[in-house]
Amino acid sequence: MNELNLDRIFVVAEMANAHDGRIEDALAIVDAAANAKADAVKFQMFTPDELAIPSFSYYELYHKLQMPDEAWISLVERAHGHGLLVLCDVFGLESLDRADRLGMDGFKIHNADVSNLGLLRQVGAKNKQVLLSTGGSLWSETAKAIKTLRSEGDPQIILMHGFQSYPTKLSDSHLRRIETLRVKFDLPVGYAGHVDGGTDEASLLPIWAVSAGADLVEVHLTLDRVKEGGDWFSSLDPEPFKQMVVQLRAMETALGSRKLELAEDEKAYRNTHKKWLVATRDIAEGEVLDEDSLALKRIPDVPSGTPLTYESALGKRASRLILQHEPIQRKDLH
Repeated sequence: MNELNLDRIFVVAEMANAHDGRIEDALAIVDAAANAKADAVKFQMFTPDELAIPSFSYYELYHKLQMPDEAWISLVERAHGHGLLVLCDVFGLESLDRADRLGMDGFKIHNADVSNLGLLRQVGAKNKQVLLSTGGSLWSETAKAIKTLRSEGDPQIILMHGFQSYPTKLSDSHLRRIETLRVKFDLPVGYAGHVDGGTDEASLLPIWAVSAGADLVEVHLTLDRVKEGGDWFSSLDPEPFKQMVVQLRAMETALGSRKLELAEDEKAYRNTHKKWLVATRDIAEGEVLDEDSLALKRIPDVPSGTPLTYESALGKRASRLILQHEPIQRKDLH
């Protein structure tokens, strides 16, 4: 299967229902996601009856947002042609089977279905990547969902922190929970941004989330916020979305590696700034080193190995003639 590469920050452009049922708008959003150099685009696939009963206020809207298989196929092909992975929220078994049949690379479990165990079992059985929403769920519900997803298969699971409050308040972001989720469940954690898309924070929060440990960010993308189309509350227009990705890549560069190994420039810094133990005067072979004969100073030509400490050389005898200002190494003592 096409797996999410979490060796770098993974950026998902969330289309949701910004297409308003128009395939031409949906294709344009896919193109905008690719132009912004996102890694994936995410759709939402559902039937009205999977989401609500007929008397629910948005039931008729759910009908208007439907698109035929041919439209979805063209969207998947367009996205794959751009090198984007295609992810999809599924809200029931019918939409899951349809999304799988139409070539989606992975699925997202919406907050609404974290306790929908029948759906979770079938999603897990597909053995694809799964974004599992945690916003609005108790930790025990998340734990049960993870166990259920794994009961029928071996999907790649990424927990998704964040929830939609049309828009979500900045104070409800709770980015510290990202590390809490990672530690508690031993899984990668992503962040789904839902603050007001017209604020600076909409572009900054994904970057802050990465600094808090997020492996993946999901941000809504629309063509024009001014039109106030579907899911416009938390959406970015194409250019701000693109600039956000640029800043995320800069953040990625700054984050660097977790390994405690010195980079080449850091080694050069060490060599020019680290003090070495040197002789303050000529020291004869066999002479005992004392406080007056030693000092820590920077030197122009750094030998291999690790500098000795002042204390480790005191009271030792020189195994050779050591000239003034020469670095003293372990091999020079006995």
